[in-house]
Amino acid sequence: MYYSAPLTEALLLRRYKRFLADVRLPDGSTQTVFCANPGSMRTCLGEGWRARISDSGPNSKRKLRYTLEQVHNGRCWIGVKTHQANFAVREALQQGRLRELGAVTMLKSEVQVSAHSRLDFALRLNGRPCYLEVKSVSMCEGGVYYFPDAPSARARRHLSEMSALHARGARAILLFLIQRSDGRLLRAAETIDPAYARALRLAAAAGVEVRAYRLQLGARRLRLAGPVQIEL
Repeated sequence: MYYSAPLTEALLLRRYKRFLADVRLPDGSTQTVFCANPGSMRTCLGEGWRARISDSGPNSKRKLRYTLEQVHNGRCWIGVKTHQANFAVREALQQGRLRELGAVTMLKSEVQVSAHSRLDFALRLNGRPCYLEVKSVSMCEGGVYYFPDAPSARARRHLSEMSALHARGARAILLFLIQRSDGRLLRAAETIDPAYARALRLAAAAGVEVRAYRLQLGARRLRLAGPVQIEL
């Protein structure tokens, strides 16, 4: 997927109040930008790190014109806008770049699967109903990617619902999309959310397909890259 305009480079000063960050623009001015990431952003924040921001334009009706998209830790760019993962996966499915999953003949987004939850996609793969949930991964320590970066009851609930859907005959796929390139494999963050780690192993044992891919980050474009090893 292409950005509507190339991202602007800046310097990250701080993130605060969960959804706000201050950056220094190339002209030396300081700007408060929207940080569309509800997680802890562990291993994604450093004072003075290079950053890339998007601009919604001078005529935007948004309260904050700019959005924090990526940061650079000195080794690689890290995508910190979590919902970009969904857009990249949708594009890959539509363009047939996930052929190992099967041939897509129907695709719907944000599908209600219970009174309290939605999953990212409902589709048909090789004619079989399938539900696919995307999780954005931005945490990395010691060459290992981890999810989640904060306890998440919502993520655990998704696993339970996907297991139930699989038991009723549908395929259920959990796709981790890793928004950085400085690791070698993915694990559940057992020290952060041990309940999620247990739930992930149970869901995989019950038939939920667990996959991980890397997202290639650029100032103009995001693109799904190759698969990443998973250790449950």
